[in-house]
Order: sequence, then C-alpha cells, then structure tokens
Amino acid sequence: MEKENKKKKTTKVETKSKKVEKKVEKKVEKKEKEEKVEKTKKEGFLKSVWHEMKKVTWPSKKHMVKYSIATIILIIFFTLYFLGIEAVFAWIKEVVKNVF
Repeated sequence: MEKENKKKKTTKVETKSKKVEKKVEKKVEKKEKEEKVEKTKKEGFLKSVWHEMKKVTWPSKKHMVKYSIATIILIIFFTLYFLGIEAVFAWIKEVVKNVF
C-alpha cells in the first residue's frame, strides 16, 4: 500500500510540474508571436501605406475646380453672414447705450 501511495504522490507532483511547464511554454510562445507581429507591423507599415495610396481615387481637374469654387462661395457667404450679425449687435449696443 505504501508503494501505491508513493506512486500516486509522485504522479501528482509530476503532472503538476508538467502543467506548469506547459503554461510556461505557452507564455513563451505567445511572447515570441507578439514580438514577430510587432516586427512585421513596423516593417510593413510603409508598404501598407504605399498600397493604400495606390487605392485612392483622386478627383479630376474638373471636380477640383468645382469643389474649390463651391468652397470659396461658402466662405464668402458665411463671412458676410457673420459680419451682418456683428453689425446688427453693434447697432443694438449703440441704441441701448444712447438710451441709458
């Protein structure tokens, strides 16, 4: 019976140590994979940017002129709008200032 108990104890210890070893191995493998991924990320960044820039569809000259004119018109419109609002508030301020 003593021999059986010793065998059971040693097998339990052995299985625990094997489990610990497996966990350590998994952690080491995981770290190695992460390091490889980081290296490929750094190396592949500029390549991926270059490939993405190739996918971009740039607007034609006709569209660029169209969008530029629309932008300039909107800038002028909002400039006049805010100048008008400012003039109205300045006028209100003068009226209130003269009354009181």
